[in-house]
Amino acid sequence: MKKVSSGLPAFQADRRGGAGVVRSGGRTTLRSAGRAGLPYHQAQVAVTPADPEAPVPAVIGVDDFALRRRHHYATIITDAVTGRRVEVLPGRDAGPLEAWLRGHPGITTVCRDGSATYAEAIHRTLPDAVQVSDRRHVWRNLCDKVRLEIRAHADC
Repeated sequence: MKKVSSGLPAFQADRRGGAGVVRSGGRTTLRSAGRAGLPYHQAQVAVTPADPEAPVPAVIGVDDFALRRRHHYATIITDAVTGRRVEVLPGRDAGPLEAWLRGHPGITTVCRDGSATYAEAIHRTLPDAVQVSDRRHVWRNLCDKVRLEIRAHADC
């Protein structure tokens, strides 16, 4: 097992990318997560183990998240239909994602953020897979464009 963060000894990840909490649980876990700078939802990601026996879905979601802002990032792969965590990969660059995708050629659709790194990795390894933007980023982009238009016409 390797430590996810040196500042958070209770969180440890195994070689499959699944994570678990050792020597703590419940409120202790959340207090430890808070001290390490992890928000509650990221503590849940670290605590909930992936099921190694579950089949890899055909439709997945790929996104990055900060284990420690501006220092340590990871890539999470989820079942886009159920929301179940499938895998957590180190970093947010293309290499680990490409390697994982090569081992799972049955994926038909990938829901992702606007990352060009992820887009290229998916295109290189699964050229026939459909790539779609996730709902959060579509709404954020729409809201940003609407704000720009409102500002541009504020003097009207």
